[in-house]
Amino acid sequence: MELCHVLGAILMAGPSILLYSGLDPQVVHVQGAAAGSALAYYDGDLVQTDGNGELVIGSSKTYIGIARDDFSTTDNTDTPVELLDLHSIYVGRVAAGVTPVEAYIGDGLAITFTVGAHTLAIGGTDEAYCVGLHHEDGLVAGGRVLFRFSYTSFVHTT
Repeated sequence: MELCHVLGAILMAGPSILLYSGLDPQVVHVQGAAAGSALAYYDGDLVQTDGNGELVIGSSKTYIGIARDDFSTTDNTDTPVELLDLHSIYVGRVAAGVTPVEAYIGDGLAITFTVGAHTLAIGGTDEAYCVGLHHEDGLVAGGRVLFRFSYTSFVHTT
């Protein structure tokens, strides 16, 4: 069993959501929405599929994974997507000006959607839950927390 780890070099720029630990991610290729879409995404953004089955930025708690490449301006271009896993731990940043504290561990997290800068807000949701603070910048304003996605964050059928 191989573990994936973030090296901590990403402080303010780079992917907004990353796998911190867990099994090697499963990567699939999904066709992106039409060029010029207002629902564009960047490498590291949470993504979902729209009504046409095309990839768009995640915004409604029905994520399929993390984009591993930027949105293409060319129609019918596939994007690699790292599928989410309920058992893996991910790392993401809280909003600027918010300082994570140890009391947040175990609390629910809401995910705020902006292209290239998904952030996590503590409390009042079931999208994900905090399992720890990042060892390098978890106790600073806008710092990173470790989290797991909850079941309700995944695409499911009835």
